[in-house]
Amino acid sequence: MLSFVLTLVIGLSGLALAGNEANITGSGSENQASIEQYDVGCSGDNEASIKQIGDDNTASCYQEGDFNGSGNTADVYQDGDNNQAYIGQDGSGNEAIQTQIGTGNDVWAYQHGMGNSTSQYQKGDYNLIAYIYIVGNFNNSICQWQEGDGNEATINISGDYNTADQWQEGDGNEATITIINGDRNIVTQHQYGGNKSRITIVGHNYVEVHLSGNENYHYP
Repeated sequence: MLSFVLTLVIGLSGLALAGNEANITGSGSENQASIEQYDVGCSGDNEASIKQIGDDNTASCYQEGDFNGSGNTADVYQDGDNNQAYIGQDGSGNEAIQTQIGTGNDVWAYQHGMGNSTSQYQKGDYNLIAYIYIVGNFNNSICQWQEGDGNEATINISGDYNTADQWQEGDGNEATITIINGDRNIVTQHQYGGNKSRITIVGHNYVEVHLSGNENYHYP
């Protein structure tokens, strides 16, 4: 068994023009990896990457940028069982990508700002949570895709001109999208086999739900 804690903290301030880049790669079980990046003033974009191979690992990435279009990029990849992944981003023009391969994994993303993009992918059985929470305007390309049984996917958005898409393939999946105080949002859920769907929207939005299989439920 390999167990260690690795924390990487990067701060950037002043008139620096170049962003920061941080990469963590680990293999084994019960590892913890954390990256924190901050932008102040006219600094450039930050890039963070965490790759973990093994079981019972935890990956955490937080990026704070300005709201003038300086975007951050975070990518988390985990291959194994019972892993947890989190990306938090404050600022504008941020991109978050999380991929989990295995069983019993949890993934969560939070973004605050404008023009942000989030993509999460889970493959395996009993991945409990694929959750995205976004606050801000003009957030596009929010996507979740799950393969396997017993999965849950949730997207909560507060803002305008948002696009959300969830696609689940397997049995016993649940998908929930909640959009409040937003207009002209586009929400799409694709589910195949034994799934449940719930969409709550306040505003003038476009909603499309596709259900295929037995014992599917949709809560209009």
